[in-house]
Amino acid sequence: MPVQAVPGSVLAAGALNLDAPLELEVSRAGRDSAIARIIHLVEQAQARKAPIQGLADRVAGRFCLGVLLLALATLLFWWLAAPRIWPVLPALQAHGGHAGHGSFGAAAADPLALGMQLAIAVLVVACPCALGLATPTAIAVGCGRAARAGLLFRGGDAIETASELGAVLFDKTGTLTLGRPRVTALAPLPFTSPERLLQLAASLETSTRHPLAFALVQAARERELALLPASDCRTAAGQGVCGELDGHPCRVGRLSWVSPCPPPELLAEQERLEADGATVLAVSWQGRPLGLVAVQDQPRPDAEPLLRHLREQGLGLGLLSGDRRSAVERLGQRLGFRAADLAWELSPEQKWERILAWREEAGAPVAMVGDGINDAPALAAADLGIAVGTGTEVARETAALVVMGDRLEAIATALQLARSTMAKVRQNLVWAFGYNLLVLPIAAGVLLPGFGILLTPPLAALLMALSSITVVVNALLLKDG
Repeated sequence: MPVQAVPGSVLAAGALNLDAPLELEVSRAGRDSAIARIIHLVEQAQARKAPIQGLADRVAGRFCLGVLLLALATLLFWWLAAPRIWPVLPALQAHGGHAGHGSFGAAAADPLALGMQLAIAVLVVACPCALGLATPTAIAVGCGRAARAGLLFRGGDAIETASELGAVLFDKTGTLTLGRPRVTALAPLPFTSPERLLQLAASLETSTRHPLAFALVQAARERELALLPASDCRTAAGQGVCGELDGHPCRVGRLSWVSPCPPPELLAEQERLEADGATVLAVSWQGRPLGLVAVQDQPRPDAEPLLRHLREQGLGLGLLSGDRRSAVERLGQRLGFRAADLAWELSPEQKWERILAWREEAGAPVAMVGDGINDAPALAAADLGIAVGTGTEVARETAALVVMGDRLEAIATALQLARSTMAKVRQNLVWAFGYNLLVLPIAAGVLLPGFGILLTPPLAALLMALSSITVVVNALLLKDG
């Protein structure tokens, strides 16, 4: 709905001026502008850690301590045990044991040198670079890919939460609906045609900037109706518009204001249209009622495909709205919501309570999708706030995920990307741990007595680098995922 701008009002860049010219003063520029904040969000998203990375960091700390103890044990074992197995080692050397770079002979000649060599190999090959890179590389690649798609994750924690959602809750107006009223029905009396009814209503409404007026004028233009010149137009607050068309009085607004004693058939038709969730405007010409025009917000064309996609993924869906019951129930029925998943006439506090109840019922994180301004408390209360809209919502920084532009279907892309990113994180962690579990025993000399295989420090360094490269390449594959 329109907001009146007065001296001192703060206006957002991109706001639509509906009436008189405005004299503006630029108060934010450079790094404080919306585009600068968007860039900062991307950088911030790549820097923030996901909870799973905190777990990896803690494990890496204990892992380092374990490796140091293993290296010490390797040194002591081969220093003290080498003389006992010494008769075996020359035989292995004679049969071409895989010592590498001639170091086997030097090690065989000195048990301490052998123990030092194997201990160094353990320390080098177990460098936890791959473990440290496993999460941040995947998160950075995921955030970068999301940014190119117009999806701004606030951080790695938001990506992890998005991958584990149990339910997604939606606001109604402007989120699942277009947020712009449209003419949905014309109900003229028998002596008037629908075209004439719409022509009179639209002609008079050209004098005002109300959103309902835009709906009437747009409908008339779509039907290519010629608009009549209007004069002496006045707006009655909360009632409607009156004026003259071709010198004859005309009114558009509430039925009780347009016609104090309306015909019974108009009252019955108004009740039927309002029960369907529409806003009903009556039209009179020369003091005589002509009929009714129903104006209603329509579901977004991409709402139903998105909801179907989310249901196929097993996510719970709910609709939380401050709108009246009839409008919410009608939209919910049209989009396939269960009656138990609808809530209407909610205050911000009640939305917050509903989100907590949904979280407890789902037993998993809950997302809230809204416009990012009016729904700011709900977005903040949810585990994952998702704002769909333009720069104003981004500037608010209320949501953990911002979908740039008016693209509701991009939410499905964001959730899929989050799951793919976390899958890469888990793959990297499994590889990093598995690789060390496999290579560390070899570096400690497990294969030396039986097979003569000795992992030298240079070879250990090469294997360590290969592990880190593998983790990074696996994360980069997310771009084509």
